[in-house]
Amino acid sequence: MNKQLLFFIILFSISINSYASSMKNTIIFAPLPIDKKSNTYEEFAPLFHYIEKTSGLKIKFLYEEKYSTIIEKFTHNKIDIILVGTLPYIKLNQTYKFNEPIISFKQKNGEAYYRCVVAKFGKDIINFENTLKIALTQPLSTCGYYMTNTLLKKNYKIDIEKQKYHYTMSHHNALTSVLDGDFQLAGVKSDVADDFKTLGIRTIVKSNLVPGLTLVVNTKTLSKKQIEILKNLILSIPKSTYKKWDGISKNGFIKADKKLYENMKIDFKTIPTHGNIDEK
Repeated sequence: MNKQLLFFIILFSISINSYASSMKNTIIFAPLPIDKKSNTYEEFAPLFHYIEKTSGLKIKFLYEEKYSTIIEKFTHNKIDIILVGTLPYIKLNQTYKFNEPIISFKQKNGEAYYRCVVAKFGKDIINFENTLKIALTQPLSTCGYYMTNTLLKKNYKIDIEKQKYHYTMSHHNALTSVLDGDFQLAGVKSDVADDFKTLGIRTIVKSNLVPGLTLVVNTKTLSKKQIEILKNLILSIPKSTYKKWDGISKNGFIKADKKLYENMKIDFKTIPTHGNIDEK
C-alpha cells in the first residue's frame, strides 16, 4: 500500500468517525433470504464488521423470510438498507421513490451482473411432454416465477401455468427440493446452482445478464451525508482486504447504476403470489 493511499484511508477514517456521533447509531440492514438465516448472516459478516470497526456505526442484521415483507418494512421506514436483485428493486421503485441504489456486488468474473438458470439433477431425464414439477424461490425473486417462465417458454415452449410449481422461499431450498426428488426443475441464480454442482445439480438453460445484487438505502431514514459516507467507505475497501473475506463481498464492489433499471417494465399482476400446489 503506497503512502498516498494510506494517508487517504487514515483521513477518511478520521472524518467518518468524527461524524458518527451525529449519525443514526444503529443501521438496520435486511438482505434477500437466499439461504437460511445463519448462512445469510455469514455472507455479510465480514462487511458488517469492517463498517462497524471503521465507522463506529452499528449494523443490525434483520432476517425476513419473504421478499414482500422486506419491501413493506422498507417502505414503512423500519429498514434502512436492503440487498435486492433486479425484480425486487423494480417492484420497490414502482411504489416507493425514497430509495437510492448505492453499491452493487461483483461476481467471480469481476462483473456486477448475474444470470438466472433452470437446473435439474444430473441423472434425471426430463420429459418435457409431461407435466413438470418446478421449485421456485419467491414471487418477487428475479430468478423465480418471472425468469423461470421466460426461460421455459423461450427454450422449450412451456408455459409454467400449465405445470406444477411451488415457492420454496429460497434458492437453496429450491435446489434441495430437486435433490430430494420432490421436484424435477428449479429456477435459481447461476452461482447458487454452481455451488450445488458437486451434489449433481446441472444447469439446462440460462438467462441473459441481469443487474447484480445491490445495496439500496432508504433516503427517508438516512441522511445524504450518511449515505455518502457508507457508499464511499465500502468503495474504498482495499482489494487486499475484501479478497480475504468469505461471502458475497469477496469479489469487490462497484457504484450502483439506477439507469440500468429504467427500461425494465414488469407487470407484477402477472406473477402469482402463491404456487399452484400446496405440498412439495
